[in-house]
Amino acid sequence: MGYSRYIWNGFISEIQKIAKESEFAPGIPEKKIHQISIKNKPEIVPFVVQRHDAARAGRHYDLRIADPDTGMAHSWALRHIPSPGEKRLAIQQPTHTIPYMNFEGDIPKGYGAGKVVKHKEGPAEILHSDNNKIKFNLYPGSDTEEYSLIRTNGNKWLILNTTPTVETHPEVPQSKPKYKEIKPEDVDFYDEDKLMMGKLDGAHTSMEFRPGKPIKIYSYRPSERSTGIIQHTFRVPGSLETIGKKKHGETILRGELYAIDPNTNKPADAKDIGGMLNSNVLKSRALQEERGILRPAIFDVVKWKGRDFENMPYKEKLKVLDEMASEYDILELPDYALSSDAKMKLFGSIKLNRNHQTKEGVVQWSMNEPSNPVKTKFKPTYDVVVSGIFQKPASIERGYAGGFEYNMVDGENTFKVGRVGTGFSDKLRKDMFDNPEKYIGMTAAVEALDQYKDSKVLRSPSFKLWHLDKNTPESLLNVILR
Repeated sequence: MGYSRYIWNGFISEIQKIAKESEFAPGIPEKKIHQISIKNKPEIVPFVVQRHDAARAGRHYDLRIADPDTGMAHSWALRHIPSPGEKRLAIQQPTHTIPYMNFEGDIPKGYGAGKVVKHKEGPAEILHSDNNKIKFNLYPGSDTEEYSLIRTNGNKWLILNTTPTVETHPEVPQSKPKYKEIKPEDVDFYDEDKLMMGKLDGAHTSMEFRPGKPIKIYSYRPSERSTGIIQHTFRVPGSLETIGKKKHGETILRGELYAIDPNTNKPADAKDIGGMLNSNVLKSRALQEERGILRPAIFDVVKWKGRDFENMPYKEKLKVLDEMASEYDILELPDYALSSDAKMKLFGSIKLNRNHQTKEGVVQWSMNEPSNPVKTKFKPTYDVVVSGIFQKPASIERGYAGGFEYNMVDGENTFKVGRVGTGFSDKLRKDMFDNPEKYIGMTAAVEALDQYKDSKVLRSPSFKLWHLDKNTPESLLNVILR
């Protein structure tokens, strides 16, 4: 913990001594520790950590969780806030009032004399609470922080930071397979070895199942955050109630988070998915009420019952996927087809935008041999890197950008190619005009009719979205997604 047993014992005894010297203090109507309400359903409550430079106990932190059932704030004192994977001693204090959670200033004398400032605050989501254990999450920015408070003896508790990291979850994939791409006219509907599946237009994810634990849903991308991992679990409805079964052991699936637009009953636009995944967890839930609920669809198996399954033929993977989708209500598979007739029907429904899951294209998997999948998109999408923002005389007076200039990346070579001037909302054009530096270097997905081979120029390009997988979450938060 970084402190000797002598210092910790001194900290504990000092708090206990001060508690005996005063019957009342700021924020404490009576020197009493109230019972903690039993909660088994998630609930959002006020939360704060106040840094307390106490005259007698020295600098420490007061963690307070509001309890709406009692109108009081349960309180603990601790020397340090634990980092992911750490645990710290927390001493339960007399129950405070909820208004005191907002206090900053000097306590001139008596119990807790010293200076108090806010160190951390925001809504906490209580996942479970009783008089001996509290599990709660914090959602700062687009991050998720997971904690448990566990009573060990009397007023002594342990606080554990259980936030997943790349170190604690090394088995979570940090990359995804590369798909070979072919044109729609090159699809062979009569290849009996190939299964055809709808290609969903969302965000690639990994889904981790462990016996007796709620499912975890991660982005495959490494992150610049201290955890090194991006978690989407608490954005996805039903994830908390989805508990891994013992018979499935340690299982990791690949999938896609997508949504159905409630206004059109069609697949939600990928940029809406981006907004849901790159915003604060609580804001993401609010967005989903308007734009469609995030849905996890599974299509590949990384690990099955603890066994490496990456290179298994797809007929073996399909058995796993069908079983998992049938036993966990939260999961679904993209529509798929094996017979020639069924493949043509699936292909046609997607191409004509009549499929309920996707309009983007199809993926083909080899049933009998381990191989990388082959994808087909109906309107090709190209990844470009923004090299500059350009203006048009007609839009300058309105303060709108004309669009962006782009580079194409081909292997290790970068080609300065052309411009994209359509597909932008007015809000995005305005922000590009006002803050061009934010967009330079971003990777955009651009739809185009074709690409000229020699010049690399795209024919009739139109902006689609900022790439969900090739921009950092931090950069996506800084730009206008729509």
